[in-house]
Amino acid sequence: MKSATLEQGIKVLSLISQKGTPCEQLQKLLASGLLPDLLDANLDVEIDRQSFQEAIRRKIQSSFRIQSVLLPRPADNEEFELTLEPTDPMEMVVVSGYDPFRWGFKGSEVSLPLTRRFKLVHVSYCFWVGEVQEKLRTHGSIPKGQWREAFKKAFPGSNGGAIGFADPSWLRPDGHALFPVLDSYCETWRSDFRLNTEVMGLDWISYWRWLVEVD
Repeated sequence: MKSATLEQGIKVLSLISQKGTPCEQLQKLLASGLLPDLLDANLDVEIDRQSFQEAIRRKIQSSFRIQSVLLPRPADNEEFELTLEPTDPMEMVVVSGYDPFRWGFKGSEVSLPLTRRFKLVHVSYCFWVGEVQEKLRTHGSIPKGQWREAFKKAFPGSNGGAIGFADPSWLRPDGHALFPVLDSYCETWRSDFRLNTEVMGLDWISYWRWLVEVD
């Protein structure tokens, strides 16, 4: 069997786009594993479309049952526990969609599993992440940016807004410092980084929440 080409993959995505599939539905389709199942199907034998549709229906129902137990982010100021496994900072760069070539990391590595208690808080208007850090210290300690991966694993369901991790330990190739974030995308989280010196507008007051470790 020949491997699917990039052109064929683009064609599949184009068909989905032409169909007008909502972003939320596409995200659920990708998460369900249906597309890989379809690509692995043996098309050399006769396929009964009705049976195929019934199999898809059962697969989707099973996927939705699994997704229904995924926890959304905790409420503001609600304490919760996270466990962080050893995490490669450069792998976080890759997961965020960037090429890690010439990126740097000036923070401390996590080499052993850690379990800590946290909460999410708001801060008022800020101009840069250093000001955010000052305000967060009134609520607790500033956690390492690697806790982004533990939070995303524990609470994969997004119910709006964005989560900031005020640890600007990552360095872009141009030397600018960045901190990890999670942005809402189709009821899940999209991993990313933001500039240390990025101006934070008024929307950050209501839209953003920040992770702090409970002392």
